[in-house]
Amino acid sequence: MTRNSSPGYFESVETYCQDKRNISLHAKRFVYVSLVYLGLAAAFGILKVVTNIGYIGQFALAHFNLLGFMFMMFFGVAYLLLPRFSRTDLRFPGWVPVHFWLANGSLVSMVIFRSLQISSDERIYSLLFLLSASVQVISIVIFIVNIWMTLAGPVQTGNTGTHPGKADLIGGIVPTQKPATTPVNPSDKEETGDQR
Repeated sequence: MTRNSSPGYFESVETYCQDKRNISLHAKRFVYVSLVYLGLAAAFGILKVVTNIGYIGQFALAHFNLLGFMFMMFFGVAYLLLPRFSRTDLRFPGWVPVHFWLANGSLVSMVIFRSLQISSDERIYSLLFLLSASVQVISIVIFIVNIWMTLAGPVQTGNTGTHPGKADLIGGIVPTQKPATTPVNPSDKEETGDQR
């Protein structure tokens, strides 16, 4: 039985390729949203020059720059490149969309609730801000664990030989195939002195 005709092979290839597409999709989303945060930070930067934006504006500017632009760009690029450089698969591909939504939702919530906390001085906004900041930390821990486990070693696929492919350094999927055997030409044996 060849590897391609083994039970479940096509389903595993489809699942594997779907995981790759999801990782790539969310990595691109991290990059796209980082550009949105860069635009917001630039707008707050211009406002800071022409008017007094106060503590709330400076808080938004700093967090849109650091957590928004820098971190989101880094997350997106890291999810695309680090597994490829280590020639392995991302250890927990299902965590990437969770990380994306937690990181972005908590960043926007942090800016909103900090602004409301400063302007209204109500305790509920302090608690919501603390909750948002905690979710941001959780999202960063998700990233750290996922990348750490990815770089620590390859994903264990067993010795069944049914692993559908691996990431290459350029970004495609290179199917794992057995090396092709070429028939031995009898005249080659005579030239090399190999007698089988």
